[in-house]
Amino acid sequence: MVLSKGELARCMRMLLKGGLLGDYVGKAVMGSTFKQNEKSITFIAGLVDLETEAIGERHLISLNKADGALVSMTHVTSTEEEMKTILSEASLEVPMCREIIQLDKGSYGVSYKVSFQDSAKQVIVQLRYHGDVDSMNNLAEYLSENLSAVLPVLRAYRTTLRVSSVHIGPASAN
Repeated sequence: MVLSKGELARCMRMLLKGGLLGDYVGKAVMGSTFKQNEKSITFIAGLVDLETEAIGERHLISLNKADGALVSMTHVTSTEEEMKTILSEASLEVPMCREIIQLDKGSYGVSYKVSFQDSAKQVIVQLRYHGDVDSMNNLAEYLSENLSAVLPVLRAYRTTLRVSSVHIGPASAN
């Protein structure tokens, strides 16, 4: 027997409410399906502070489809090696990263500002985990081509990493 997606989402919420990611008091669970196979389902999830609306650190939480048991949990963050891969796949020159600063966490992705060794260049990297990525990329391309003088839009790239798409632009676009 396999639990339904709704039942598995309830299991994930119960794990978070039970303290898997820390104190749950004054918080709500934010999560969405990241991927699944025949044996497990993985959610990207975190806690949201109800007073400040701040989103806590996100994790990939994999559950067994048969019983909803926790299979694994991985903190979602981007390492320098992942950032190099992302920038390389976007056909950008990849000097040594000096600093990677997380700027924002949203329901569908996370944004970083990346600065480089021996360079004043900085870029904004927005990683999207969920949502209609093709639609978002088409909209970003249209806006970039037609309104770039008025509205700076990050260029969209595909990646082979655990995210669905990457949007990269100069730090001044933020």
